[in-house]
Amino acid sequence: MSNEYKKLKARHFIIIVLFSLIMIGFAIWFLFFCRVQTINIYNNVYTVSEDIEISSKIKIGNHLFGLDLDESKKGITENNNYIKSVKISRKIPSQIDIYVRERTPSFYTEHEGQKYVLSFDLYVLGKYEGETELVYGLKELVLPTMQTCELGKKIKLLDKDITEYEKILKTILDSEMGEKTTKIELKDKFDVEILYKNKYTVVFGSHKNLDKKIITCIKAVGHIEEKTPNVTGILYAYNPDEVSFQITGGSQN
Repeated sequence: MSNEYKKLKARHFIIIVLFSLIMIGFAIWFLFFCRVQTINIYNNVYTVSEDIEISSKIKIGNHLFGLDLDESKKGITENNNYIKSVKISRKIPSQIDIYVRERTPSFYTEHEGQKYVLSFDLYVLGKYEGETELVYGLKELVLPTMQTCELGKKIKLLDKDITEYEKILKTILDSEMGEKTTKIELKDKFDVEILYKNKYTVVFGSHKNLDKKIITCIKAVGHIEEKTPNVTGILYAYNPDEVSFQITGGSQN
C-alpha cells in the first residue's frame, strides 16, 4: 500500500469524522437550543398583545419547529373578534413574529336591547360600552330587524340580503359626506337617511342613484351654510337632481 493511498485514506477519515461531529453538533443545537425565546406581535391596535399570545398557544421554551402555525393562526382569529387575518413567521434561532390585520370599529348598533360595535364589513366586534368607543369615531347605525348579532361573526338580517346594505353603506362612507356623517338609518333599502354634521337630517328615500343624490346634497349644504350657517334642518333628496330644505332650528340671522 503506497504512502499516497494511506494519506488519501487518512484524509477521507478526517473528513468523515469532521462531518459527523458537525452533524452531531447541529442536531444537539437543533434539539436543545432552537427554542422560542422571543414572541413579537405587530400591527395590533385594538387587541391586547397578551391576548394574542395566549390564544396562539405559543409559549416560551417551545421548539421553534415543533409549532403548528396553522393552529396558532386559527386560535388567534377565533378568539379575538377584531382580528381579521394573521401571519406568523419563525426567525432562527429563537424568535416568533406574529403580524395581525385587524378590523376597524366603524359603527355601533342595537339588537334586543344591547348595543354592539360593528366593523366596516359588519362583523360584531364587541359590546358597546359607551364613551370608551367614541374615541374611535363610531357612527350610529340603524338596520332592519336582525336575525343574529353574535360576537365575532357577521350580522344576519331577517329575510334581507346584507350585501345590499353593505353597498349602501360603502356609497355613503366613501362619499364627501362620509367622514362627517354621525348616524345612518337603513330601515330598508328604500328608506335611507343620515345625520350629517350633527346638524342636517338627510332623507334620501330609495337607495337608487344614491351617489348622485349625495353630490346634490353637498352642493345644497354649501349653499345653506353660506346663506344661513346657524340653522339646522332636514334635506329631502328623493330626486338626484333636486333637494328641498326644511329649517327645524337655529337662527337665520
